[in-house]
Amino acid sequence: CCSPVAGIYAWLPLTLLGVEHALRSPRAAARTGWWGLAGLGVSQTVAVWPGQGTYYAALIIGGYIAYRALVVPPAGATAGLRARVAGFLLHSACVFGFGAALAAAGLLPRVEFNALSNLAGGYAGANLNVGGLQPSQWVYLAIPGVWYVGLSVLVLAAAAPFVARGRALGPVWFFGIT
Repeated sequence: CCSPVAGIYAWLPLTLLGVEHALRSPRAAARTGWWGLAGLGVSQTVAVWPGQGTYYAALIIGGYIAYRALVVPPAGATAGLRARVAGFLLHSACVFGFGAALAAAGLLPRVEFNALSNLAGGYAGANLNVGGLQPSQWVYLAIPGVWYVGLSVLVLAAAAPFVARGRALGPVWFFGIT
């Protein structure tokens, strides 16, 4: 069940690294290269899990672009809300555009095959109710094991924004909320 999740986790740091360097890069050629690297990560995310995993990864990547372009822009970024929004739209379009272009060769045959498979309409019946935690089961998140990190990791993650110093404080808040 979980190898697609590991694939998403493997490509997400590379994608965010490409996004961060593209946002910081003052030269168009270098910025294009970083967009390409981030797009490669997006395309591999689509290849690993073309559905829910891609959706979740896109939320994280798009959220990070919004955070860095709109809320905490890199040093040397053009001031003003209009310039920030334009930067957000440009970086989002380029990262996801590169990702879509690189993923098309692997995704298009999968989409065609899905229409021919026995799950073309998706799951039906009792299978629609499977998944998710009920509020009474949230305590499982604090118990260490194969599926959940445990209380010690949750406490450290909650303490990170208060322990962080200097420039790392902004990303700590973003990833903590994420």
